Amino acid sequence: MNKQKFEDYIHAGNIPGSGKASSYVRALDLLSEMLKAHTMGFADCQKIWNVKSAGRIESLYRLALAESKKGNQSKWNLPGIPKSYLQNGYCSAALKAYQQFLEQYNL
Repeated sequence: MNKQKFEDYIHAGNIPGSGKASSYVRALDLLSEMLKAHTMGFADCQKIWNVKSAGRIESLYRLALAESKKGNQSKWNLPGIPKSYLQNGYCSAALKAYQQFLEQYNL
C-alpha cells in the first residue's frame, strides 16, 4: 500500500503550516469513494493506494480534470463528499502529485 509512503513524500515537500499535503491525501481517499460509486472505466483504481502504474494515474488525472469542468453535472458529485475536492481541482492536483511520486520511486 502506497498511502503512507505518499504521505511521507508529500509532507516532505510541504511548507510548514500548509494544509496541502493532508488535502491531497484526503482528495485521493475521496476519489476512491467516487470511483466506487461510478467507476467510469477505472474500477481498477477504486483502491487508489494499490495502483502502481503512473500511466494509469495519468489517465485518471485526465478524467478528473474533465469531471471537474462539469461542475455540478459530474457523476462524481455525491452526497457526503465535498464538491470542492473535485470542482476546485484538489483531486486532479493530488493525482498529478501521486503520478510524480510513482514515477520518482518506480513503485
